[in-house]
Amino acid sequence: MVRGLPNVHFSPEKLNINKVVSGTVEVAPEINGVILGVELARNLGVVAGDSVTIVSPSAISTPFGSTLRYLSYPVAAVVEIGVFQFDESFVGMPLAEAQRFFRMSDAVTNIEFFLEDPDMIDAVGPQMQEIAKGQAFVRSWRSFNSALFGILQSERVMMFIVLSLIVLVAVFNIGSSLFMLVKDKRADIAILRTMGASSASVRRIFVTVGLVIGSIGIVLGVLLSAVSIYYLDELKIGIETILGINVWDPSVRFLSEMDAIVDWTETSLTIVLAIILTFIATILPASRAAKLDPVEVLRYE
Repeated sequence: MVRGLPNVHFSPEKLNINKVVSGTVEVAPEINGVILGVELARNLGVVAGDSVTIVSPSAISTPFGSTLRYLSYPVAAVVEIGVFQFDESFVGMPLAEAQRFFRMSDAVTNIEFFLEDPDMIDAVGPQMQEIAKGQAFVRSWRSFNSALFGILQSERVMMFIVLSLIVLVAVFNIGSSLFMLVKDKRADIAILRTMGASSASVRRIFVTVGLVIGSIGIVLGVLLSAVSIYYLDELKIGIETILGINVWDPSVRFLSEMDAIVDWTETSLTIVLAIILTFIATILPASRAAKLDPVEVLRYE
């Protein structure tokens, strides 16, 4: 997948790549060289300073018949874009040289636009289609990867449901612990009632105990999550070393690196959901404690 790039685009910032593995991107226009994706370079067994031969799919006529057009170019740099399908097929060369090699005069097959905010494509796409006036097709990153993004969206919803079920199971443990606490403290509850404590006071005691237990669990969970995010790479390497498996295979996951981006909205929703479920779990055992008859309890104590 050869891309003809204007000379000003031969920089890591303009190319929007993760890192330069070897060589220097800026020298490509000077030496009339190419830059390769890291997986493509690895498959070809080349590094910066070597040469690769590019074969044009269009045949040319010669006195001896038709033949393929091919030229050798020096490899100026090997780069990691961060998306596996690009890393294994990307070839970038100066635009003028690409037009000359593919015999396209001053024409191009595609023009790519990059937005500072990718989500703005919904607003910009129709405007670009109107500007093209039917002379070109406008396709966005969403249309190129619609199936992938649909799967990711479904996975995101399912992960939230699974997380909610995990929280629900933990909440049941809090509820069962409170039931056991009420059973063990029947005599104490009866004494409090005979000393003048109201049913509402007893109910508030057990609700407070349940919320404190839940809050401690939430705080510990947030701290554990923060540590896991901070040491994500070390954690991945440790799991791969212990289990002997590749946790993050770029050929399967599409992306070459595993990054953790905290969505504070979803984080807040998860914490609020945990607090609400904890509160709900405390209601039944707290109500049972509040309804205990001190006379019946003390009669058998």
